[in-house]
Amino acid sequence: MDSMVGNDQLTLRDCFQAFTESELLDEHNPWFCPNCKKPQCARKTIAIRRFPETLIVYLKRFVFHQFTSTKLDNKVLFQIESLDVSEFLCHEAALEGGNHIYDLQSAVCHFGGVNAGHYTSYVKNPLTNTWQYCNDETVNHQEPTEADSSNVYILFYQKKGTSKEFTPPTLSLDDPALQPSPAPPSSLVGEMEESCPPLAGEIEEPCVEQQSPAMEQSDIDRLLAGLNKAAGQESEEQAMQQPSSHEEEEGDKESFNFYQ
Repeated sequence: MDSMVGNDQLTLRDCFQAFTESELLDEHNPWFCPNCKKPQCARKTIAIRRFPETLIVYLKRFVFHQFTSTKLDNKVLFQIESLDVSEFLCHEAALEGGNHIYDLQSAVCHFGGVNAGHYTSYVKNPLTNTWQYCNDETVNHQEPTEADSSNVYILFYQKKGTSKEFTPPTLSLDDPALQPSPAPPSSLVGEMEESCPPLAGEIEEPCVEQQSPAMEQSDIDRLLAGLNKAAGQESEEQAMQQPSSHEEEEGDKESFNFYQ
């Protein structure tokens, strides 16, 4: 892996060879022998016994190297059609023969570094058999090229002569996902109308306070008569409670005569 860190151009075949090559397990990373029950130096080799119909190739772009995380930006040239992987089978499986030729169906690309980045993808339309490039909500008719070799991250291959049946989804008017949502309660609508500001281009109407209906003239006359009657009764009560000026003079005279 250390030899791959850099800007060297690689092929997909180089990646398969690195994946299946023998690895030395030295005294710093020994293998525990089940016979002698002791750690021993050994060689480890990964052998592929069988390839699936759908082959997913995951390129190890992100690695932990020299005590830090690093993204490998090496160009990895990949085949769109007729990828032969038969040479990477183990000896016994290779003798059996069979079909091991693949065509690319999709690819995921990554732009950026370890801390942040952006993903795009290439997909081969199963109905039109044409390539499409998906970048967020934008979809264009575009085929993967060598220019994508430094950004390609995951490759999806399908074995020749095999295919996955694809049936486009059919939409029905009875589908609950297509049904309109129920209207909110009238009280909630009133609160929303009061709290939501007007949208751009929308004329804001002046706020008009809600007024009670006008009173009839007969109701006004009865109200005034009742107020006048109440005012008259209050005046009579005050007059009964206060003594007249003549009574006050008589009282003063009697008090004067009493002291004389």
